[in-house]
Amino acid sequence: MNPLRSTSSFEDRVSLLTQELTSLRDPQERLAWLIRRPSAPQVLLDAGGRQNDHLVPGCASRFWLACTYADGRCHFACDSDSAILRSLGALLCEVYNDLAPTEIVNQEPDFLRRLGILDPLSENRRRTVQRLRERLRDFAKAAVA
Repeated sequence: MNPLRSTSSFEDRVSLLTQELTSLRDPQERLAWLIRRPSAPQVLLDAGGRQNDHLVPGCASRFWLACTYADGRCHFACDSDSAILRSLGALLCEVYNDLAPTEIVNQEPDFLRRLGILDPLSENRRRTVQRLRERLRDFAKAAVA
């Protein structure tokens, strides 16, 4: 069972990640942990999900994000040509998956910066993470509009 999936709120999920990652002192170690970490299967797109309408524009590596809304909750799945971006995207999808749109709109992923996960990334990869966050927030806003 995925521990992030078993917690109910954004804050609980971030707290769980923070506890896990603070034992790793070096940002490179944290990034390596993230890449090795198995992602929840429900947030990874299968090959059929790699459609042009799911591509996040403006990314050097291809990054796909599929968003759905059901029963008052937003659901996200992603994939990328880049292992780092796939891992970061899956982490963000797990943190925001199955939350109410208002919770997604109001909660920023500041923990990525606070834990130094973004530090070893190139500027282009940081921008891709920012674009992903914008897409998650924009989808959640549209779901409540």
